Amino acid sequence: RGFGPTVLGSIPASCVYFTAYELTKSELGKHFSGDSPFFVHLAGGMIAETVSCVLWVPIDVVKERMQIQSLPKGSSAAELKLAQGHGFYSGGADAMRSIWRTEGLAGFYRGYGATVLSFGPFSALYFTFYEQLK
Repeated sequence: RGFGPTVLGSIPASCVYFTAYELTKSELGKHFSGDSPFFVHLAGGMIAETVSCVLWVPIDVVKERMQIQSLPKGSSAAELKLAQGHGFYSGGADAMRSIWRTEGLAGFYRGYGATVLSFGPFSALYFTFYEQLK
């Protein structure tokens, strides 16, 4: 469950992530490269994560909501249909429509701040070490 939205969203989200890093590194490098390349890579990683989470977080919201839903084993097709009206999603597109209808845009960004705060420092350190060790 949730594999489809994850696969479809991962390609553009990864492109945004690496593009944001390279653009940030290039722009900050014009001002800080000689003085502090460490800062350039650290900030580049943090900014890349912050920007790419605009795509990653909605993907994760849909995926995680689909993963946690469940019906008792042996449920009939009629029970499945009834459950779909009460938070059970038939697929990724249905989950997106339901979230949009019931929660609006904010529903797709639940956890954005927590995601950036947890993955941002990782990306900052990842790119810093990557650039230093390559």
